[in-house]
Amino acid sequence: MADEYLSLSGAQRRVLLDQALATYGWVCCICGLGIAPGQESLQHTTARSKGGQRTAENERPAHKSCNYQLQDRDSSGPEGEIHNGLNYFASSRVER
Repeated sequence: MADEYLSLSGAQRRVLLDQALATYGWVCCICGLGIAPGQESLQHTTARSKGGQRTAENERPAHKSCNYQLQDRDSSGPEGEIHNGLNYFASSRVER
C-alpha cells in the first residue's frame, strides 16, 4: 500500500504544514524552541511508517533538522525525550 502522504503535491503538503502552524504556533514539537521561517516542517507524532495517520491530531510543526534527526521514531515518550534537550534539562534542574 502506497503512503498517501507521499502522493501529495508540495502545495498540498504546504497547506497541511500551514494548518499545523496556525493551530500549534511556530514552536517545534520536538525541541520546544521557536521555528524561523524556512526551517519549518511537518512532524508526524506517530511515524507514518509505524501506522501513524495523516490527521491533524498526528501532525505538528517541527524544525527541519529536529524532524530529520528523529526520523521514524515516536516523538512522544522515551524516544522523543532523547531528542528533546529542553525537557531533559528542565526535568533534571534542581531548584535552589
